[in-house]
Amino acid sequence: RTLGQKTFTFRPRAGKRFVKRVPRGLAQATFFAGWGNGAYQLTLTDPRGRKHTVRRPGKGVAFRRGATFAFYRVTRPRPGRWTVELRNVRLTKASDQGKISITTPRKR
Repeated sequence: RTLGQKTFTFRPRAGKRFVKRVPRGLAQATFFAGWGNGAYQLTLTDPRGRKHTVRRPGKGVAFRRGATFAFYRVTRPRPGRWTVELRNVRLTKASDQGKISITTPRKR
């Protein structure tokens, strides 16, 4: 189930934020970012203001990355406003499209 998603256009060294309220009672949420070219940095901020990074994902948080994507998977996410920030570190073209989405497993 998708809680929210947004597509952005990136210029060199640009960053974009996507803020979404996560409801109470979720077993898991995935904060995903995908892009076409270049290198990006993905940061996640929880409702308490704690930043989750590649080096310090935090308790109950897993981070994974590939050549054109990165995501945080959070077990039992705290309800409230979560901020996903995608920052372009290096582009191989003049601009790029990036997409951020927040999903949760469907209830069975």
